[in-house]
Amino acid sequence: MTAEKLLDAVREGRPVDEVLALLEPLDDAARRACLPELKALRGAMRGDFRQWQRRTALYVAGTGCHSAASGATAWLLSRDFAWTGRGCSDHLVAAMRGREAAWYADVAHRLAGRPSRAEELFPLVAELTRLSGGPPPTSDGFVRGWVRGRSSVRRRDAGDTLTARLRLDPFLTVLVPRLFEAQDAGAVLAQFGWSEPLAALAGEGVLDRAALLDGAVARLLRGDRPGNLRFFRDLLTALAPDDDELAARERDWVWLAADAPAAVADDALRTLRRLWEAGRLAAEPLAEASRGVLFRSERKLVRAQLVLLGKAMSRDPEAVSVLLPVTAEAFGHPDAEVQERALGLAARHWRKADPAARSEVASASALLGPSLRRRAAEQFGGVAAAPEEEPYEELLPPAPEPARAAPAPETVDELVEEVAAASNRGWTPAGVPAFERVLDGLVRHAHRDRTGLAEALRPVWARQPIAREWLQRHSGSWGVADAVAAVIGELSRRDLRKPATGAGHYDAPTAVRAVRVREAAAGILTGGMPMLLAAPDGESGALEPETLLERLRTYRRLGLRPGAADFDQALLRVRPDARWAAPAAELGGRPGRRLAAWLANGGLPAPVGARVDEPERVHWRTKWYTEVSPRRILVRDEGLPTGRGDGFHEVFGRIGAATPSAAGHYGHGAESAAWLGVLPWHREAVAARRLATLAACADSGARTTARDLPALAEAEAAPGDTAGFALHLALAYGLGARHAEDRLAAVDALLVLAARRQLAPETLGGELGTLVGVGAVKGNRLTSAVRSLAETGAYRTAWSVLRPVLPVVLAGEVPHRSAGELLEVAADCAERCRPAGDTVVGLDAVASAGGSSRRVREARRLRDALRPGEPRESGESGEVVAVA
Repeated sequence: MTAEKLLDAVREGRPVDEVLALLEPLDDAARRACLPELKALRGAMRGDFRQWQRRTALYVAGTGCHSAASGATAWLLSRDFAWTGRGCSDHLVAAMRGREAAWYADVAHRLAGRPSRAEELFPLVAELTRLSGGPPPTSDGFVRGWVRGRSSVRRRDAGDTLTARLRLDPFLTVLVPRLFEAQDAGAVLAQFGWSEPLAALAGEGVLDRAALLDGAVARLLRGDRPGNLRFFRDLLTALAPDDDELAARERDWVWLAADAPAAVADDALRTLRRLWEAGRLAAEPLAEASRGVLFRSERKLVRAQLVLLGKAMSRDPEAVSVLLPVTAEAFGHPDAEVQERALGLAARHWRKADPAARSEVASASALLGPSLRRRAAEQFGGVAAAPEEEPYEELLPPAPEPARAAPAPETVDELVEEVAAASNRGWTPAGVPAFERVLDGLVRHAHRDRTGLAEALRPVWARQPIAREWLQRHSGSWGVADAVAAVIGELSRRDLRKPATGAGHYDAPTAVRAVRVREAAAGILTGGMPMLLAAPDGESGALEPETLLERLRTYRRLGLRPGAADFDQALLRVRPDARWAAPAAELGGRPGRRLAAWLANGGLPAPVGARVDEPERVHWRTKWYTEVSPRRILVRDEGLPTGRGDGFHEVFGRIGAATPSAAGHYGHGAESAAWLGVLPWHREAVAARRLATLAACADSGARTTARDLPALAEAEAAPGDTAGFALHLALAYGLGARHAEDRLAAVDALLVLAARRQLAPETLGGELGTLVGVGAVKGNRLTSAVRSLAETGAYRTAWSVLRPVLPVVLAGEVPHRSAGELLEVAADCAERCRPAGDTVVGLDAVASAGGSSRRVREARRLRDALRPGEPRESGESGEVVAVA
């Protein structure tokens, strides 16, 4: 009867204390007899998180009824009780009372071995470990749980500090060594400030000081994310090692300076400097550390190391022959300022070195930029050869060739396989060509043998109940699901006449696709569609006139009428070639006449675009959040099909909507590839419709919105179509994107246009200058993008893009730091491609100004590169910056 009372208490969700009182008198046999009913209750409550008290009672009762450690562990870790066990560890321990010590230890170690739950279940595992009297688990999750558990303040008196709690903790000596090995433990330790308490315990002798030092250094050597390493840096600071302890780990600091993250490397360099100042660092380890540091990208670290090398060579002339060749290795650093500093340092100590060291420095001078190589030849008295003037050759990638699209699957098995793959992606194949291929395959095979295709598709359809539910509730289009449902017979012609719920929220390309899929589904039901007219020949969505003519002949031969949306899409995709107008006219009928007129008139007229300056707008403002669209430059165009008035299906009116007003704040959701699938010959119109979204990658920090810029650049252009203003403006936003992957995509697109001779550098550079001036594009991001472009070997292209931006930079509209970086990249490009005769407004004024800021120095270098051979004013670009 007691067992039945226990089950009744669980079913009714009574308080846990009452459940425990009913559980306590039961022996193991009676408890095991309750398990089947408890498991059935667990299944009945699965997914229903509203019965919190009932679920907690079930969790506690089931834990106490398992007599085997494995069963109890499985019950405790069940996903059905996720979040249930938080805060009821005492009740769970009470339910397991009366077991043997080995049983407690077994359960504790099993729980601690589950990575996903060990940290959460730390209080329970800790109490079970205490009851077992054995050593604690040492898994990563348990260690992180221990850190969190001991960091929580349970009492508010002054003596309840983390140091005091750790001093009395029975797990301390076992788990502290694991702090340096457990994954992500560093982030948790830093969060709760464990460095000072551990250092204090080491000072009291409770912990081994040498072990803490070795553990922290070893963890830094292993490497990790900067956030996970911060605690170990703080621990070293709190331990405050003396010179003897630092010198004993000299090799570790050398390795950390070369390869560790920037913050750790900076600490290591400070330690090496301290050892050198104390006379505890010889020239050889300093040289070894410098070899690694001087190739780092962080200019701050490189400059600091050059300063240390200069001091070392000034204090110890005998070390010059060891350290000077290492200094010359910085001649190959990508930063021109670093090269200049290294050259000044080498020139200062040149005469102190032996002949072998001088020879190494002279050989390394070949790594310098052209202007610095000339200075090196002057500084080293002709030992270093001046650069030879060789004809510059621009390196551009080959222009991409149009790729052919794969035809529809030839066999039913192949089609079913592709439909099954699409069903796992929301019934939407990836990319326009793949989507058209699957839809065309469904239409073709259904026209030949709909019954056989239906039998083959039913298993795929049965595995996707969500699609069936969507069609039943919403009568909406979901990828090719409508077409598949029509093949199987789960969609009727009456269903297709219902308006698609939510169709008004589709972006324009998706709306066109949805109408075409529903049209194809209707054609499958009536047998009136043997193939898609608009299935593209090319990956970009383009369709050849002869292909469309052949398909129209098939329709005419079968006595069938093309679908309205399918035919309209075919018109927008067909290559506008007037030579095919006459064969089209011979077809007769309305489709033939319309196609003939379309081809004779050159297809869709190019839209007329107009530049639009959108001011900053506040959309809404609350106490916690303000939604603002920044100032942007966009393009509004007109002239695309607007629906019935142009003879097109009404859905194409959304394609012709004027921009950017239709874009709103967030822009159009579809990517360029989807837009190009509708308008493959009008990338300028597509670019205009993508500008609001592309602008967000620069001024709002959106990610991956510019990744499809190469698709725009590679799109097939109509005869005489060059890259227009909208496409160049899209590139400008991409080059100023916040995230590196977006900037690299813009660089790829720029290279494609340059290789196809469709790039207008003045247009692109002019818009970049405007965007930089208004703050929509930040100078440091543009610098990164143009540097990546130049490093491909396209220095002349990079210079032609940067030159129109420079007057804005020189006029002071860019922060000085970013201005110096931009001028540095411009000078690098100019030195290599030697654009003699080019002028930059404002360059002479900045180059002639006093001071030695990076902006002024790089302006002088750029001026010298644009006017090679002219005499220099004293004290300007002829001087070499020396350090220490």
